[in-house]
Amino acid sequence: MRMIVLSEAPESIAPKVADVLGIPVYLLAKNFSLETIAATLQSQAHQPQNSFGIWLGELPSIDRYRQVYDAFLSRNIQLLNRPEQYAIAQQFSNVYSSLSDLTPAPKSAHSWAEVRQAANLRYGQTDQSEPLGRSFRVYLYRQTILTYAYSWEADDLLKWLTVEEEEAIFSVALKAAARLDLPFMAIDIGQQASERWVIVGVCDVQFGLLNQTPMISFWGELERIFSA
Repeated sequence: MRMIVLSEAPESIAPKVADVLGIPVYLLAKNFSLETIAATLQSQAHQPQNSFGIWLGELPSIDRYRQVYDAFLSRNIQLLNRPEQYAIAQQFSNVYSSLSDLTPAPKSAHSWAEVRQAANLRYGQTDQSEPLGRSFRVYLYRQTILTYAYSWEADDLLKWLTVEEEEAIFSVALKAAARLDLPFMAIDIGQQASERWVIVGVCDVQFGLLNQTPMISFWGELERIFSA
């Protein structure tokens, strides 16, 4: 099955790079209705057949995701995360209970914002009005690391990793991925002032791509996986 991109944001870098790399990109209206999916796909030059789809858009509710998933599936397009898997990423308490030993906050935390606040991350010198805690977003598909990106677009010396630091964040990301039934995930990993690496966020990649993500390696790794 081939991989295709279904994007509500044609102006963003992700679908543009996918298109340049030869990955079929299907543009959807922002907040599209289910009734328009068939017409939108039929209007494209090439009809997707038995494809894995990556939906790029605004973060949907669990019910909305389920409805869109079923609508795409009826057109032989299977999103990488099933509805019950997408729901995992939206249910903080269940995810956190599985990863609590890899995070900096007490087990009573109620949100990733609270976890990040409790992390006591390292801070670098930037021209931003607010200090930026050192953290990276690691992208994975079925426990295979695709690529990673610094969490902030600011010019910050802390965005550069040594080989040892890269190995450390990958180790934490793989431990977390092994515990969650979420095939296509992004994991935010921050470095505390003590230099320990901890998890400060988890999300579905489809709704968590950062602009500064190295998209050539991101799409290239996915293409390699699906063409194997």
